[in-house]
Amino acid sequence: MPTKKKANPQPGGRPTKYLPKYCAQVIAWGKLGKSRIWICAKLNIVEHTLMNWEEKHPEFLQSMEQAMLFSQQWWEDAGQTGMTAPGFNGSVFSRSMAARFPKTWREKMEVTPGLP
Repeated sequence: MPTKKKANPQPGGRPTKYLPKYCAQVIAWGKLGKSRIWICAKLNIVEHTLMNWEEKHPEFLQSMEQAMLFSQQWWEDAGQTGMTAPGFNGSVFSRSMAARFPKTWREKMEVTPGLP
């Protein structure tokens, strides 16, 4: 007589720590200028887990994207305010921004073949 397979009540793998309330939290942290890695540390997860959540939860991906926009806004506002303060180091600020936001702050050096 064939044996019946029992349904596995628990799917394979570890249960997710993801909670929908994280969407609002990451946006709030972005408004404070926090980075992706800071957010991972605050949520007690590794970056790979954050990427998995972004892939599996479109609302979380959208929240993270918004958070990173707010984070860049925070840093740009801080730099703009700092420019008028004595002792502001524009070079350090520029390098920090290029490292933190390479898509929009990286200095691009284009070399055209054949031109001096």
